[in-house]
Amino acid sequence: MHSRERLMADIWGYDHIGDGRTVDVHIARLRRKLGTAHRHRIVTVRRVGYKYVPEQPESSHTSLCHRP
Repeated sequence: MHSRERLMADIWGYDHIGDGRTVDVHIARLRRKLGTAHRHRIVTVRRVGYKYVPEQPESSHTSLCHRP
């Protein structure tokens, strides 16, 4: 999980003048660029920040159950 404050410090530096909305706007743009197939990988954690949810590899059991 990544807090808005931590993202601002790591990306723009500690002396950046801005607030958490700056991060929110950039996350929205990033999600748009990722498209519908991958935008769900960046999850909003209310009042905290964001977390990345990587793609889960399909297990052999699941793939066997879904074969036509």
